[in-house]
Amino acid sequence: MRKANMNDLFQIARLVTKLGIKDDIFEAQKGKEDVEQIGFDVIFKIFEKATTEDIQNEIYEILSAPFEIPKEDIGKLEPDKLIEMCSKCFSLTTVINFIKRVQPMIQA
Repeated sequence: MRKANMNDLFQIARLVTKLGIKDDIFEAQKGKEDVEQIGFDVIFKIFEKATTEDIQNEIYEILSAPFEIPKEDIGKLEPDKLIEMCSKCFSLTTVINFIKRVQPMIQA
């Protein structure tokens, strides 16, 4: 397993655009300092919109790179294990800070 990098963030950005939740993500972090709450809100919004098998597979594809396992194995992970692996690969604080810094450029 490795830490997420910019390639991973760009894949996530494309998924966020495809799901149409960019504004929801900005709204989730607005006025909040609790990184875990922001993370929960964002993950729930992605989960809420990921209702097709194509999107599910795309999420597995995105996670397979930093997890360094085949995408087919991601669907077999227990939810607790998936959360643990996400926490190790994606620093929530780093991702939230990245979003806050690029938000003015994206919303323009």
